[in-house]
Amino acid sequence: MWFRALARYFNLFPCPLCGEGDGDGAGLLCPECLAALPIVPPESPHCPGCGGVPDGVLAMCRACVRCGERPWQDAATVMEYSGEGARFMKRFKSGYAPELARPLGYLAARKIRKLGWHADLVIPVPLRFFRRWRRQYNQSELFASRVGAELDIPCRDALVKLPGGGKQAGMTRAQRLKNRLRFAVKDPEILRGRDIILVDDIFTTGSTLAAAVKALRKADPRMIYVLSGARTPLRRTLIRRLRRG
Repeated sequence: MWFRALARYFNLFPCPLCGEGDGDGAGLLCPECLAALPIVPPESPHCPGCGGVPDGVLAMCRACVRCGERPWQDAATVMEYSGEGARFMKRFKSGYAPELARPLGYLAARKIRKLGWHADLVIPVPLRFFRRWRRQYNQSELFASRVGAELDIPCRDALVKLPGGGKQAGMTRAQRLKNRLRFAVKDPEILRGRDIILVDDIFTTGSTLAAAVKALRKADPRMIYVLSGARTPLRRTLIRRLRRG
């Protein structure tokens, strides 16, 4: 505690987003940067399909209703992928800013505690070797590791991404839903009968998480929750199309 107080006094670990604000002695976000993010409030109702705030009278948002039943028990997301939230996630994902995993993990753990999830393992969605080598880290793995550290839950690299399926970035929503991603479990025995939090960086259609959950189900876990750093909001054109449909 004394070291954190000292670090905060001298601002040794400032806010990793602006580089100057008060990081609470631990490299967390300063109040100004935190206020600018479109955080999904931990106490607000949430869609169990994607973790975002429901946009209608139903418990699930329109996009998740359109997709049908999700193969997981519940979902949570830290923020909306818009405005400062999109800039935060782009920097974390492609701007070589691994230090953003700490505040993202802190915010996610706060949300999970509020939801009352109880899990035995935290598992990140993996990257293929070449993409990880080019990016120098797997952002979902860093995020999952910080969530595990905050909640005192082991983080395990339990999945491997198999060949097949195109790169999701740049695809339309319809293309993502048709993209055939495949995963495999490295050691099924460590998952059997366990409660799992599966972690990805950005939730767009949920197709990546659905493919990963399909592989995890073969290991017979008890419960699977999904967590994302940000949820892509419905576009206005899509909302109009859903209303007409």
